[in-house]
Amino acid sequence: MKIFLSAVSSQFKACRDALRSDLSTVGAEVVVQEDFQQHGFSLLEKLEQYVASCDRVIALIGDGYGWEPEQSARPAGRPRRSYTQWEYYFARGERLDGSAEAPKPLYVYFAAPEFIAALGTAGDADPEGLQREFVAEIRGSGKDWNEFKSHDELRALVLRDGFRLDEHDPKLRDRPQRAVVRGNYNIVVQILGDANRVDIGRPLLSLVRYGELAVRDTVGLLYAQARAIPVFGREETLNGLEAWANSASPISIRVIVGGGGSGKTRLAMELCDRLTDVGWDAGFLTAAELSRFRAQQNLATWGWSRHTLVVIDYAAARAASLNAWLGELASNPGTSNTPLRLLLLERHADPGSGWWQAAFGAGGVSAYAIQGLLDPPQPVKLLPLAPPQRRQVLDAMLEKLGSRERVPAGGADPQFDHRLANLTWGGDPLYLMMAASRAAQAGLGGLLALNRTELVKAVAREERARLAKHAQASSLPGEVLCHMAAFVTLCGGLDWVALADAVPAELQALRRPSAGDPADIANALREALPGIEGTIAPILPDAVGEGFVLEVLDRSGAAPGVVKRAWELKGLAVADMLIRCAQDFGQAEREPPLTWLQSLADEADEAGTLNALLQRVPKSTVILRSFATRLSRRIVETLAQDDPTPCAQAFRADALNELAIRLSKVGDWEGAMAPARAAVEVRRNLVAKNPHAFLPDLAMSLNNLANRLSEAGDQQGALARAREAVEIRSELAKRNADAFRPDLAMLLNDLAACLLAADEPQGALAPARDAVKIYRKLAKRNADAFGPDLAASLNNLAISLRNLGKPQRALAPAHKAVKLCREAVAKDPDAFRPLLATSLSNLARLLSQLGEPQRALAPAYEALETLRPAFLCNPRAFAQQMERMEENYLECCRDHAFELHKAFLGPIVAQFQKMQGEE
Repeated sequence: MKIFLSAVSSQFKACRDALRSDLSTVGAEVVVQEDFQQHGFSLLEKLEQYVASCDRVIALIGDGYGWEPEQSARPAGRPRRSYTQWEYYFARGERLDGSAEAPKPLYVYFAAPEFIAALGTAGDADPEGLQREFVAEIRGSGKDWNEFKSHDELRALVLRDGFRLDEHDPKLRDRPQRAVVRGNYNIVVQILGDANRVDIGRPLLSLVRYGELAVRDTVGLLYAQARAIPVFGREETLNGLEAWANSASPISIRVIVGGGGSGKTRLAMELCDRLTDVGWDAGFLTAAELSRFRAQQNLATWGWSRHTLVVIDYAAARAASLNAWLGELASNPGTSNTPLRLLLLERHADPGSGWWQAAFGAGGVSAYAIQGLLDPPQPVKLLPLAPPQRRQVLDAMLEKLGSRERVPAGGADPQFDHRLANLTWGGDPLYLMMAASRAAQAGLGGLLALNRTELVKAVAREERARLAKHAQASSLPGEVLCHMAAFVTLCGGLDWVALADAVPAELQALRRPSAGDPADIANALREALPGIEGTIAPILPDAVGEGFVLEVLDRSGAAPGVVKRAWELKGLAVADMLIRCAQDFGQAEREPPLTWLQSLADEADEAGTLNALLQRVPKSTVILRSFATRLSRRIVETLAQDDPTPCAQAFRADALNELAIRLSKVGDWEGAMAPARAAVEVRRNLVAKNPHAFLPDLAMSLNNLANRLSEAGDQQGALARAREAVEIRSELAKRNADAFRPDLAMLLNDLAACLLAADEPQGALAPARDAVKIYRKLAKRNADAFGPDLAASLNNLAISLRNLGKPQRALAPAHKAVKLCREAVAKDPDAFRPLLATSLSNLARLLSQLGEPQRALAPAYEALETLRPAFLCNPRAFAQQMERMEENYLECCRDHAFELHKAFLGPIVAQFQKMQGEE
């Protein structure tokens, strides 16, 4: 049975996708407009053919008009109609040549006013008037049409009518009845007559397996799906993943994080291959499938029949849906005979905040059950490739490209070895593959000369040239196709109808309103950037897509309007892309993506949307600090202060806490005091009503206030709050050590810092040691997650010992702190360079105190060198830290008659002078 599903995609896409899934499950073949190619016919002609070939038509009607054919494409003398309206009239039997055919069985479902209000529509007055006339005509026909108020109500109506049609269809009437029952385990079926059949149709989860992508050009070789070269340097990680997959837990979740181009997707594909070879079901779960599957299945009762691995990429963007999934899955006992594994991939994860909190920490009591599925309980960072594996990637890519060039063997060229080992992008396979592509064209001489941004721009220009050729072959302007490719990439991909609907506004923005038919442009782009199920894919890999968007939109001058329209169409998916863009190119070209991000935040005026945007910003990033601070302030400003419900008050306390932390990170310590105090006040009121639920949060707010008071110089006030926070967490840790020990270690470390700031090194010694003891245990289980925390606590311990006159005993923890910080910076330089600078400066002070000035000079200078980029980018945030380090370096040079590096210090001194002039 073939069903044509007619709907205005921009209004009913979610409904249409759900219906398509339901009807396919009961054995129907479902057709929508995006499924066909025109092959020389106009869009109207092809629509007419498809509707005529179907057994029945389902039409969803709202107030959205949709896209309309050009006047030249309309039959002479016929009224204006949208494509969706034409589908309705084709079902009624009307034909383009003026003839009439027998009507198709037609089922129309009207969206109720409240459903439409929740969706929202936009359009000029004329199309809205045409749609109202169309709706009035159908309603006035005297037939009994159905109305739906929700997705679920629509699905129930369609499935009901779908079964009823079988009774009236002469082709099916005399056949044995076939009932397909949707359900899990408790099913009641009543069916009349003989020779009937009952199929128990369990909900189906579809996973995407990536084979070897057919590559169109050298840019295509960079796609993870192209599998252009083997996976190098990941054997230990893969073995660990296989061991996790085969562990005894019935259900388990692991999160892997790594920067763009680090090879997360390729790694997951390799794991899927290994597991499917031994009989597993394994693949990637798309965002649409994640939502669709949960809508038809409560995961608490889901029963999978085989060993199953589900990979979810871009986990931050799926955090809310993931939490709903996991909340149900946590109640599923599973079975060790058929384990279920969820592998989540993302660039960053901050346990306890951001998307991690939204996915694993929301839901009250169920959050503990969800967190119990995590193995390990913190994200696993993907390590940069070591120099030998970097060589393997370069050589393999050169060979794949057919180049005779090869990199020097290890030890053959010491200068090359040094540069390769110290490349900031050298640990990421994607950028090594880009560098090899350049070397294949220009020789090895410039292999390591380009920086990350230059590499991406070079590839983006190749992609732009390819699209321009494709446009020429389709008789379209290259500028238009490249602009729409940037728009699609900004949106993270689009379906055909959404793209066609978006084209007119973009042509207007380019001041080329007649540059091409929207359908032709959408078809050309779908051919150039083919996606899953007929969609238009973004330009990949992500870094190349980001570079392409920057190149095309920033140059055109139309970026602000394009970003706004993309946001209105795809919402947070656009923010995700811009955040990645700022992270990848922030230091070199931070202005465009940050400006565009800020324009999105300015457009949003609802706390929930703003908070969802803030959750996507990595907490540890330096580049996005100012943006995150402004965003956090807007969230607090939009909250209603008079809502007394515990939920609203808890959200307000979270927002105030976050604002205080963000203000502190940009150096506004005075401004951070008020929200920190307000958060504590709100938490105390909540604890008075429900201590069990809100005591842990009160401890965190007290600690936050203690840190802000310490920064502002009120050390005694800071100590009082820090001690109260530690007392609360110590009691909680006695009840549940595993749950509260990490937070207790953090509070102990902060208490030690407060005591050191108050010049009480003896008092700081005990909490510093306790923090080190806890963090050492935690780091043994997960070095990536707790290594930096251990380094910070070792710093405090070393400072305590040094200030107590025991520099020799302080030396070992100081050296260990530097070592741990170097490891952290190798994995995430943006986040951990400031901590490395602090550790180096502390080590330099110790060495100087021990009478080893020559050894002290190098870490003192390196500390300045490490912090300088962050200080020059955000001077207020790092002024105090830089001032201490500069003083340390100057003292080292002065006391031991070393020559100052004046050229290096010049920009630092100039920045301090500028700040003094502004005060």
